[in-house]
Order: sequence, then C-alpha cells, then structure tokens
Amino acid sequence: MPRHVKQTTSFNYLAEAAITANAVVIAGTADNEVDMPGAADVAPWGVALEAAAIGESVDVQRNGYAIVIANAAITKGDFVAISGTDGRVAGITIGTTTHDQRLVGRAMQAASGAGAELSIELMLGQLVTV
Repeated sequence: MPRHVKQTTSFNYLAEAAITANAVVIAGTADNEVDMPGAADVAPWGVALEAAAIGESVDVQRNGYAIVIANAAITKGDFVAISGTDGRVAGITIGTTTHDQRLVGRAMQAASGAGAELSIELMLGQLVTV
C-alpha cells in the first residue's frame, strides 16, 4: 500500500479507554485524554497511531496523512467520517446526507471493504450538506 508523505504532527495523550491502533478517536473527558467514539458521526479528534490500554500514553495524528480502517468499501476521493464505536471510517455520499456530517478526511486510496486499511488526508471538521 502506498504511504503518502507530508509533514505531520502527532500529539501525545492518555487513553481514557482501550484504544485500537489506526482508530479515529475523540476528545476524552480530561484535556490530556482521548477516547474511542461512542457512536457514528461524532466529532473526531485524530487517529491513534498505536494501540493503548486505559491510562497508557498514545500518539494521535491530528493533521497530514494517516492510515485508518474502513467499515465498508470506500472509493478513492470520498470524504470519510466515523462509522461507529470501533473508530473505523465510512464514506460520505454528498447530497444524500440531510444534516451536517463530522468529517475525518478524504480517502487517498480505495478500500475494498470492511477491515481494509487506507490512507486518508486528515481534514478534521464539519461538512455541511444542503
């Protein structure tokens, strides 16, 4: 799998819950903590670069490129969002979403299906559809 190179920055946090490597994480309760998402379409904080047990240190990628895990097939160029509590991502189909979607990034390559790794460009924020 090609890896995209761009100057990136990762930050170190404590795991509020057990964190899975390459999972999209959310902000934890305390300022220095991250957690696994409690649902789909929640505000992403970044991508965990490694697995961590509760209370352990974990590096989180917040800009640049990251490797994530797909929840289903994703087309190269699709925007992606958190798909559920496992920190995987799913493609966002523009025009079919009837509300704002919390954006993780854009797929830099296709994913064949659930469990496939793919590289994304991080674009943490909110995509507004009308």
